[in-house]
Amino acid sequence: MSRAADTLGEKTAPRGAVFSIGTAGVPPAAFFKEWGGTDGTSCPHFAHPPDFAKCSPNGRLAQLVERLLYTQDVGGSSPSSPTMACRGFGDRSIDFRDPALCLAKRADSAGGLPISDPADHTRTQIDASLAAAGWIVQSRDAMDLDAGLGVALCEFSTAGPIGYALFVGGNLCGAIEARPAAATSSGSAEQAAPHVIGAPEHPAQREGQARFNYIAAGDDTLFRDHADPAPRWRRVFTFHRPETLQRWLADEATIRRRLQAMPPLATEGLRSCQADAVTALEASLAADKPRALIQMAAGAGKTFMACTLSHRLLEHGKFRRILFLADRATLVRQARDDFLAFHPPGAGRSISAPFTVQKLGPDGIDWDATVVTSTIERLYALLTGSELAEEDEERSAFEIGAKDAERLVRYNPEVPIETFDLIIIDDCHPSIYGAWRHVLAYFDAFIVGLTAAPSPHTLGFFGDNLVAQYSYERSVADGVNVGYEVYSLRPAAGGQGGKGQKACQPPVPGQRTPARRYEELAEDFAGVTGRKQIRTVLQAFRDSLADLFPGRTEVPKTLIFAKDDDHAEDIVDIAREAFSMGSDFAQKVTHRSRGGDPERVIRRFRSDYNPRIAVTADMIATGTDLRPLEAMIFLRDVKSALYFELMKGRGVRTITPAALRQVTPDAEAKTRFVLIDAVGVTESFGDPKLRALLKEVKRESASRVDAAAADTVFAGSHDEKSARDAVDKFETFVEVNRDRLIALQVLNGRSRAGQKLDRAALEELREILRRPPWLLEPVDIWQAYVRLDGDLVKGNPAGTLSDIVMLLRYGMGISATLKPLSAIAVSRFNMWLVQQERAGRVYSEAQKAWLRALRDYIAANAVIAMQDLMEAPDFSALGRLDRAYALLGAQLPRLLEELPQVLVA
Repeated sequence: MSRAADTLGEKTAPRGAVFSIGTAGVPPAAFFKEWGGTDGTSCPHFAHPPDFAKCSPNGRLAQLVERLLYTQDVGGSSPSSPTMACRGFGDRSIDFRDPALCLAKRADSAGGLPISDPADHTRTQIDASLAAAGWIVQSRDAMDLDAGLGVALCEFSTAGPIGYALFVGGNLCGAIEARPAAATSSGSAEQAAPHVIGAPEHPAQREGQARFNYIAAGDDTLFRDHADPAPRWRRVFTFHRPETLQRWLADEATIRRRLQAMPPLATEGLRSCQADAVTALEASLAADKPRALIQMAAGAGKTFMACTLSHRLLEHGKFRRILFLADRATLVRQARDDFLAFHPPGAGRSISAPFTVQKLGPDGIDWDATVVTSTIERLYALLTGSELAEEDEERSAFEIGAKDAERLVRYNPEVPIETFDLIIIDDCHPSIYGAWRHVLAYFDAFIVGLTAAPSPHTLGFFGDNLVAQYSYERSVADGVNVGYEVYSLRPAAGGQGGKGQKACQPPVPGQRTPARRYEELAEDFAGVTGRKQIRTVLQAFRDSLADLFPGRTEVPKTLIFAKDDDHAEDIVDIAREAFSMGSDFAQKVTHRSRGGDPERVIRRFRSDYNPRIAVTADMIATGTDLRPLEAMIFLRDVKSALYFELMKGRGVRTITPAALRQVTPDAEAKTRFVLIDAVGVTESFGDPKLRALLKEVKRESASRVDAAAADTVFAGSHDEKSARDAVDKFETFVEVNRDRLIALQVLNGRSRAGQKLDRAALEELREILRRPPWLLEPVDIWQAYVRLDGDLVKGNPAGTLSDIVMLLRYGMGISATLKPLSAIAVSRFNMWLVQQERAGRVYSEAQKAWLRALRDYIAANAVIAMQDLMEAPDFSALGRLDRAYALLGAQLPRLLEELPQVLVA
């Protein structure tokens, strides 16, 4: 049996052909006897039989299959049908939908004679691709437009060199121009002016319908729809199905034309960053830009923005189906739930579901779904028909994607290229535009990427089309997220921590039986997080809580990042031991969590008192919403700056004080979170040269838990550099705006007549402080002063306007110490009362109750006005302005002027 016969048989049979040559089908001898003549050198079925005498057996087989593809009369069947009956072999047939048949069109390697010229090879490829997409390929002489919905007519004469005319429902609607391989450059494509538009009249042609153009050159295919507002060529994986062109012909307008007529966005319920992103994306789509990128800080509501965009495109743009890709199966389920719970802005409390949502699984696509959520791995499995365990979908592509081999796909008739109109990629990472880019290129769809920190490679993949940006610093300034501070737990004079001694045998994780296998170390190793080092770090964290969270006794909700599942197991055990707590106190959250559902642990971590500590490898490193989280510990290195930003994003989410107290009873409010760095990860991503060095020298290694390593004393310290940068920026702000802002002028004693420190002046200052280029939050400035000035700073800020006044007074050198106004207001108020009594102004208890209410309001806001007595809820129980006038009479205006001076000065 020839090698060509073997190849054709093996390639054809698995794809479902009921007739094949060689191993899986008819023996070559019988095949040649039927189709090549008794002697195998002539063919009784062809008007111009191939010259088999000049070919080797391989060449004869290849030429024979080629003739079968193009013959006009074989056993009375139509050769252009998807399958062709083979006389003499019962009801078996060759399946021409299999592109593998093109393998037969190759040079005769044995005889050195070409079987077909390049044009024939291109035609064979096009025939196979058209058949796979559901088209019936016919020659002009054997035209039968009633043979099926879509007919591709070969060698159709028009005003230009059209290779195929496309008929849908008997009507001419487009054309394919076949070209040599690599002949689809922009210049070459433009030379293929719409020949079909200038085609001579044909009985099947209707006005305005001959509008679809393809240029096919080898594996490269361009497509253009002349009904678009500005028709432009775009690359497609293969041809669209005839049903798709029929639907497009029936539509009143194309998607790209509808995108130019979208109604205004209803911004109710949207943050400004979300509204800006939707508007910018729609403008990009309307301009027919195939790819667009959104940079939006973690916690800013990317998924809600994506839901809003999707709803508008489905309702007004008439998109049929949208694909939302997430990093892991957990996030896919979360995205599905977010889409199902979405209510369009302006829709009020309508319970009508705007989406039919499916989480893609082994059963394939639900064709009634308008939104499909999936991992890229699951999508690849769908296209290739390969098996994929759901557990494999829990691996983060940030960790493994860069090492994966490139994923190539072939056309799958069950999932045509027009399946999705839009693909949204959440948390774009390098493997998306590396190993998996061919999976994305399969679909004829717009692609939108969402990222917290775009890299140059990401920008390149999206054509530098970064349409909207919303930085983490801006999100903190807007109150969308909270800031953070770094607390380093670094080795003391002992250097890089414990070293395993030579010939010491630490256990290898993954074999957790009592008879754990041990692996001898051939040399010392550094940087290993051993059990004693883990214990030392967690004990240091425990002992630092009073400093990190003053006045608190509860352990804050804490997330620890481990290297892998076994590392996480050890951390959980040691955390319970270090804090002398039970099993509920610390829980592991990985897809290998024993005896439980990891997603249930996540829900409990969000809403219950326990667990206080959650330990994960990468299952909740991205996307998962953990609003009560106030501390994060890195006991592992991170390989990607983007991945680190996303991991850090788990702690930035805001939460209401009431919701926080439900899980952490002694917490007043979440004003920032603390990042505990025990491995130097913040230093790695803060120094570009160090980042490059680490990337160069980093090697993959198993995580070894060194049970014999010596204890190392760690010294805890705050990130002084970050604190210094914040203070320097704040003091520069004060200097630059000293003569520009009313609040600074008043505090400096340089105010003009009529100027005073009021709410408007303070809010103006706070707004400018939060905006670029400063991007400073008063709470963060206060914490920076705590790190740098120690005992000169007392108490914790409450996030009020009075904090700004106290910061300004301290930063400008007016006050020698920094304290919350509430900490000094009571003593100053009491002293003022004594002075009032000495001056003969004695107040009744009812009047003092009102004065104390005024005091507390000023302690929080630094200023007070008559309007506040009418509107602020602080005074509602006391009777508001009318009651104040009844008790204090004409003294009230003077008191409102005098008390802020007394308390704030």
